[in-house]
Amino acid sequence: MSNEALTAEENDALRASLKSAAEKKPKNQEWQYLQARMLFADGRYTESLKAFEKIYANLPADATVDRAAALFQIAQAKFYRADQQSSDEIYADLKRSLALDATNSRVLGLAGVMAFELGHLEQALGHWKGLWLNVAGNSDTSALKEGIERLAGLLEEQGKQVDLSWMQLAEIRVRISVSEALQAQLQPEDAVFVMAKAIDGPAMPLAAIKISASELPKEIILNDNLGMVAGLSLSQFEQVQVIARIAKGGQPIASPGDLQGVVTPVAVTSDDTVNVVIDHVVGDSL
Repeated sequence: MSNEALTAEENDALRASLKSAAEKKPKNQEWQYLQARMLFADGRYTESLKAFEKIYANLPADATVDRAAALFQIAQAKFYRADQQSSDEIYADLKRSLALDATNSRVLGLAGVMAFELGHLEQALGHWKGLWLNVAGNSDTSALKEGIERLAGLLEEQGKQVDLSWMQLAEIRVRISVSEALQAQLQPEDAVFVMAKAIDGPAMPLAAIKISASELPKEIILNDNLGMVAGLSLSQFEQVQVIARIAKGGQPIASPGDLQGVVTPVAVTSDDTVNVVIDHVVGDSL
């Protein structure tokens, strides 16, 4: 109930309680995980490693994301136990983690660093490419950009060609207008949602923006900075569908009576302007 940090005595009591809970309920993976994390936070890396290895051994084979996370914790515990020195053994654990879940930014970041330090420059570039596609547009990527460009320079010094075109942030220029047939149904206060979505993939928009119907016709730009979910961006796709929807109920999810226009497929790196004409009414079947 307090904003103050725990006292040393309170921390000791918490550790003792957590240890007791983990021992009394060995099949409870949540308690085991918290105990392993506490050991790691305390710098008891060997004990933390053993705890995470036990968790990994007890995870079902189909729990791929959890197994990937456990392998990362195992690799991290080994890394810190070795005074943050890279090794082929630790790197192998990270690659096993990525084989189960190729989108984990923390794993991609550490794998890239470790591959670089071990001299596996092309593998390091692959890991950092995956990380870039995960985080570009969602955070400060200046350090990552600098690292990728440095890595590319080293590879080119070895006579290898490096294509960094994937570092260019995706950008779609869109012009939204309303057909003459639907002009009479337009109200100035109506909300207009413009979004790019995967043609075959996640339902969540890759980029989205809200404007007012009073602004139409209007030209906007959809890019990675307008992503809605970390790890999901326009740059991860070559083609998308662009949707402009006048939401009569004010909600971004399509409802009967909304006015909509769709253009598909649209290349995410094209310099052309995509003309989306809102020209039909969302039917009751939607």
